[in-house]
Amino acid sequence: MNNFLIKVYFENYRDKFYRDIIIPGRMTLDKLAYSLIAIFKAQPGYLYSFTFSDRRIVSRVDYKFCKSLDERYELDSDIPFAALNLHSGDAIKFSYGPSLSYEFTIEILDDNAKCDALSSAKIVSGAGYGMLFNLATMRQILNDEDDVIYMPILDRKVAKKDCVQIDFDKFIVDTYQNELEEEMPLLEEGYLNLPEKLSAY
Repeated sequence: MNNFLIKVYFENYRDKFYRDIIIPGRMTLDKLAYSLIAIFKAQPGYLYSFTFSDRRIVSRVDYKFCKSLDERYELDSDIPFAALNLHSGDAIKFSYGPSLSYEFTIEILDDNAKCDALSSAKIVSGAGYGMLFNLATMRQILNDEDDVIYMPILDRKVAKKDCVQIDFDKFIVDTYQNELEEEMPLLEEGYLNLPEKLSAY
């Protein structure tokens, strides 16, 4: 199977908050989801889904429940990325978090990427530290060029450095790659141990 070079970016922040990664075509969508959770520094344990066209692909945790509502739902661990039959220029959505409120676009940059002996995701480049638990604060950081952001709880603006103790612009490929490799087994085990949601009927 071919390797795929994909750009994954948050909402419309294609150049500010993204990861370019190469994945093997045989990688199943559950493994891709865990990879994205790791390289975007997301809080693990939340549900996620892949959507494109009229397809809805979900994790084992909510598959039984979703399938009981609509027969068209598919299980992510059954589907290798290459089986989606995507080509350069195509895109799908990855939603994650509480109420699936964090939405990412997965854009295919190259459907025949060259990479030796690839068995898991390989990070090529990126921007933006990672997901913040507060969605509104993350959007402000991405939108505002100044050094202050508005905090609704305080009803005033505060210095970014005082409310976000990270360098949001710093991105070092090797660091993120090492963290991805360390976290993948933990994420796989964690999601495997989450209880399934029961059928709706």
